[in-house]
Amino acid sequence: TGARLLTNDKIIDRAPRWSPDNRRIAFFSNKSGKYEIWTIQPDGSDRRQLTFSAPDQPGFLDPSWSPDGKRILFSLRGGGSLIMDATRAYQDQQLFALPTPPMEQGEKTWFVAYNWAPDGNRIIGTIWDRKDEVPGLVIYDPQKPAGSQYERITETGNSAYWLRDNRRLIYYAENKIRLVDSRTKKSMLLLSSPTLTMEEAILSPDEKWIYYAATSLEEDIWLLTLPQ
Repeated sequence: TGARLLTNDKIIDRAPRWSPDNRRIAFFSNKSGKYEIWTIQPDGSDRRQLTFSAPDQPGFLDPSWSPDGKRILFSLRGGGSLIMDATRAYQDQQLFALPTPPMEQGEKTWFVAYNWAPDGNRIIGTIWDRKDEVPGLVIYDPQKPAGSQYERITETGNSAYWLRDNRRLIYYAENKIRLVDSRTKKSMLLLSSPTLTMEEAILSPDEKWIYYAATSLEEDIWLLTLPQ
């Protein structure tokens, strides 16, 4: 009960993320003609466009608020991740571009950022190449020296969320929900299903519940009589 429709149009509105103060929801939308970052209030009012990408930029995806709500992280469609100051107008600032990670397997790669650590110092994401995703979770730590700011913690998985201890993360990999310790890099299984296709998992604020998307496929057999 209590479901509330916030957007209702034929355009694409995706990846909603609550602001830390619970007052606004960030998401990406192609309402302006290509994907940009927008925000909206929880009652569906005051829809605002935050980003205005340049003509040579293909648009922005997947916003994520910093823990203090002062910055928003998002991905450049086609590769790379950027950070903007959420307290200033887009036109009055210069975006911070996360550095290019080292090449993997001889391929040029880029970091697709996904989520801030609770202390606001590190970012979890994945590294992609020009052909396909390079599997696994990677942490970007700007406090480390250049060349060592990226650290891989798993060989599979995507869409990770930090726990409040600033150390562990939940993520999904190979149709399973898993937990990984970013220090030891040890991973354990939390949930799997032989009948459901599971995707992104999210923790409740008190960390007592996990919400996840699941697809159940059912098929029927039909008999058709063809006309003579």
